[in-house]
Amino acid sequence: MKKYLIFMLSIAVFTSCQKSFDERIVEETQDYTSRQCPKYVEPGNQLDSLTYSTTTRTITHWYSLSGDKADSTYQAALKNNPEMYRAKTLRSLINDTNWEGCKQEGVNFRYVYRLADTGEQVFEILLTPVDYQTQK
Repeated sequence: MKKYLIFMLSIAVFTSCQKSFDERIVEETQDYTSRQCPKYVEPGNQLDSLTYSTTTRTITHWYSLSGDKADSTYQAALKNNPEMYRAKTLRSLINDTNWEGCKQEGVNFRYVYRLADTGEQVFEILLTPVDYQTQK
């Protein structure tokens, strides 16, 4: 019995090591989404899900805006000040050690903001390795 248990454990470890980085990130984003989302970020802003595209090597953070964040004034602020919001998001990504493995692998990070009631996309930020590796 003990030999069987060791054998099964070694197979599990071996097969888990056989997954590529991209396969692991797909699983981890799906797991995070199912366990943690929706996640309150701030009033009127919630993280709905994380997805990962293996073809573009991009982790997308899907946010929905509601209440004050969904009104036309806030949307105009986003659209009229894209560089300010991009810089703030970039600084946050650079300082976030939770993404260190993904940053070392050169993953892109995309942030999509949609209206909660209609699903209309109002703002998007894409950060590439060139952005976060040169700004350190």
